[in-house]
Amino acid sequence: MEYYDKISGEENSHKGFNYAYAYPGCNKVLQAAGRVIRSETDQGFMLFIDNRFNYSLYRDIFSEIYPDAYKVVTASGLKYQLETFWEDCSR
Repeated sequence: MEYYDKISGEENSHKGFNYAYAYPGCNKVLQAAGRVIRSETDQGFMLFIDNRFNYSLYRDIFSEIYPDAYKVVTASGLKYQLETFWEDCSR
C-alpha cells in the first residue's frame, strides 16, 4: 500500500489501498462468481452481501461488469427479484 501511495505522488488519493486491497479483493469475488456461472448457457443468481458493495469504488467496478445488477435491501425485494429472474429464465 505504501509503495502505491508513494508512486502515485498524490497524498490522500487512496490509490495504495485500492491497488493493495480493493482491486485484489474484487478480483477474488469475480473469480468466485465465475465458478458459479461457467458458461453462456448457465443460469443463476449471485448475491454480493457485504457493506463494501455500497461504497462507490466497489459499486463502480461491479456495475461496469454486471450492468444489469440490482441493489436489493429487503427480504421482500430479494424474493421479488428471484421470482422475476427465474420466471424470465423459464420463458
